[in-house]
Amino acid sequence: MSERETQERAGYWGLVVAQFGAMLYLAFTGPAFGEGWASRCLIALGGVLGVWAVLTMGIGRFNVTPELRPDARLVTSGPYRFLRHPMYVAVVLVGMGWLLARPVWSRVLAFVVLAVVVLVKARIEERLLSERFS
Repeated sequence: MSERETQERAGYWGLVVAQFGAMLYLAFTGPAFGEGWASRCLIALGGVLGVWAVLTMGIGRFNVTPELRPDARLVTSGPYRFLRHPMYVAVVLVGMGWLLARPVWSRVLAFVVLAVVVLVKARIEERLLSERFS
């Protein structure tokens, strides 16, 4: 592995740590199952979308990092028919639901970090998918 690839991989893991850190902060500094109908609906919608995306892609066939597996295949069925990155959308929906349950500044900041990290990961993944699949 070249130095550039090693640095890229370290950057990918940095994104994963930031994503899970923000998610854990949101989950453990407020009610985990939301508060109020809007919060609970967003968490439920994100949960259902995430499970649907994982089942469509195949359990164990995805990475937490945006890099592609050697045996990656382009999935265009299930939620992937409607959304380019349904797992990332699911993460943002759940995060937004957690934020709505207790919208204080520290949690707003955690959600912004989460949204930016997911956006960066999606752009990286999009570039890698475009390079591999025409």
